[in-house]
Amino acid sequence: MKFSKYNVFYEHGDNFLLVNTRTGAMFTLDGELKQKIESGDVSCISEDVVKEYIKTGIVIDDSFNEYNFLKYITDKEKFNNNILSLTILMTRNCNFKCTYCFEGLNKKSDSLKPKTKEAIFKFINNVFNENKNIKFLSITLFGGEPLLSFYNNFQWLLDIKKLCMEKEKEFSTMVITNGSLITEKILKSLKELNCHNIQITLDGIAAIHDSRRMFKNGKGSFYKVISGIKKIVGYNDFPNPVIRINIDKTNLKKTFELLEFLKYENLTDCYIDFGIVKIDSKEQFSNCCFVDDELGKVLMPLWEKLRDLNFKYECTPHRIFNYCGLSKENFFTIDVDGSVYKCWELVGNKDYIVGYINEAGCMVDITSHYYDCIARDADRIEECRNCVYLPLCGCGCASVSIQKNGSIFTPGCFKTKSIFFEQAKLFLAKKSLHNTN
Repeated sequence: MKFSKYNVFYEHGDNFLLVNTRTGAMFTLDGELKQKIESGDVSCISEDVVKEYIKTGIVIDDSFNEYNFLKYITDKEKFNNNILSLTILMTRNCNFKCTYCFEGLNKKSDSLKPKTKEAIFKFINNVFNENKNIKFLSITLFGGEPLLSFYNNFQWLLDIKKLCMEKEKEFSTMVITNGSLITEKILKSLKELNCHNIQITLDGIAAIHDSRRMFKNGKGSFYKVISGIKKIVGYNDFPNPVIRINIDKTNLKKTFELLEFLKYENLTDCYIDFGIVKIDSKEQFSNCCFVDDELGKVLMPLWEKLRDLNFKYECTPHRIFNYCGLSKENFFTIDVDGSVYKCWELVGNKDYIVGYINEAGCMVDITSHYYDCIARDADRIEECRNCVYLPLCGCGCASVSIQKNGSIFTPGCFKTKSIFFEQAKLFLAKKSLHNTN
């Protein structure tokens, strides 16, 4: 028997926390037992403790290669042919002019044209015909602001839903919106489209949000967005929205006030997700952004605040074999002109187009970047292959790799190493753990 390569220790009060990043097992133990484990000699630990460690993956058989197991699961997910996932830009246009938007302040105003919609419809039908294993079609409505052109695309989306019914595929949508255009009519239509998730962004209390996420005419959007959130919460058993709160060094302190405000407005049934404004090529934002090593100490007080206010949130550590759909075979982002990307954060950068959907609904002119995305895994990134956090990270965010290092074949460390111990501590506060002293 041997100890897992994915065991990691953290100081926890007078004792230590032992966590296995592959299985999620957590144990509290004293310094003496920690030293025995670090010696690598399983025989120096009591039989009862070893039995418990075997059950939870802390101790494994000598013949078991954990990395190959992770590789197997990663590839299985990567080439899972059950799901076709499309993120579709309904329009490049937006009624906001957010200061940090990845599409830039001078956004294009192009929208999906009938010819492109027909091509995408044919593409979906072709994929269904070519791959009988696909059982689900998931479409994320993206932009720009997707609700600006919603009713120009509504019948087309209904036609796609009908196609799925004819082909006996499950169909669902989700929407990433700024929340300012929500109406009961739109919610009724989204329900027809099997919408299971709406994500809306807030950047802080009104004064902060309005300075960063304003309408094109310069007016603040905060209370309009809050009104939209309330409409979703109050609408006919519609799923409560995800409120994504973007944070950086300029708005962190006021984020606690925002949570208090949302509590006062009876919005604690909404799911809260903290988005980290990333450092990118825009130098004016670099000094405002948190680096990865700071995130644990930044997020822990916010999670505790969510807990104290009874919000819905998720911070439990869990395995991620593929960080996102970028490396999965049937996950695509489609721009308004029919160009195809593997990541929505790379949309507009022609270097990262992976192909085009032609009039016949076929993806053509497939680029080498498509194969690079599919090939991205720890076999190609030495730092990830040897990292104890690999099961939690799946090599991290490829767009971070590109922004930091200019290549997707580099680590994309983001919101993993620096926050894992804080997540574990919060988990400990909720649940009693085995004590193996």
